Amino acid sequence: MKSAGQVNEEGVPEDPKVNVRLSRVCGLAARQRVPLTLDNFEDLTTAERDDIFKNDIQPYVEYPEDLHEKATRLAMKIISHAWRSYKNK
Repeated sequence: MKSAGQVNEEGVPEDPKVNVRLSRVCGLAARQRVPLTLDNFEDLTTAERDDIFKNDIQPYVEYPEDLHEKATRLAMKIISHAWRSYKNK
């Protein structure tokens, strides 16, 4: 597990190693947890998004409790991009 530590205003970790880990974990979550048959990424409920963050992102990239909302938004942004790319291919 890597700790996010210092983040910018969008929630992106300033440590490049942690940022790479976050991108990789989000890519895996997009391929494994978001179904290809989903019409639109926005169709995921808030509970499903929180579940993906809590079970698939947080064990590998730990964010402080006060940054969870910002971190969840960032992770879903990365996941939606990876999901669209995966679905397209």
